[in-house]
Amino acid sequence: MKIFQMIFLFFTLNMFVLIFSLNSADSKTKVPFDKKCFHNKLSNAVIKDVKESFKNELQVLEEVHEVEYTDEDLQKAYLAVGKEDPHLNSLFNYFAGGSNGERRLYLYGKDGIFGFLLYKKEDGTNVLTKLRLSEKEWVKEYQKEKNGVIFKYKDYCGVVRFKKEKFRNPVL
Repeated sequence: MKIFQMIFLFFTLNMFVLIFSLNSADSKTKVPFDKKCFHNKLSNAVIKDVKESFKNELQVLEEVHEVEYTDEDLQKAYLAVGKEDPHLNSLFNYFAGGSNGERRLYLYGKDGIFGFLLYKKEDGTNVLTKLRLSEKEWVKEYQKEKNGVIFKYKDYCGVVRFKKEKFRNPVL
C-alpha cells in the first residue's frame, strides 16, 4: 500500500512541476494588459481631451468642489451598501457600454445632486451627459457630443502580445 502512495505522490509532484513550468514559460511570451497604465495614462489622457471639448459646460466644476467617480468606485460603493440601491443601480446603467478609456462621473452641487458623466465613444466622439438626482434614480437632463481624438492603448501602454494557441474543433 505504501508503494502506491509513493507512486501517487511522485506522479502528483511531477504533474505540478510540469504545469508550473508550462505556465511560467507561457507568461514570458506575452505582455499582459497593464491595468495601472490604462488607468493612469490612457484614461487620464482621454478625460483631459473630453474636458477640453466641453470647457464651457464644465466651468461649474471649477467653481465648486466636485467629486470624481469611476465604475470601479461605484462597484466598491455597491459592496459597501450591501443591498440593492436604486440610485446606484441607475448609475450603473450610465456606465454600461463600450468606451475608449474609462467613463468618469463628476458630482457637484449641494449634496452632490448634479453630475456630469464624461467619456469617449470607441469612434473618438467625446460625450458629456448631465445627470440630476431624483427621488428614486439618476435622470439624464441632456447629452452632448463633439468630435475628439482617437486614443489607442498601444500609444500609451505598449502592445499587448498574446501567444498564438492552436484550437481544435471538436468532431461531431
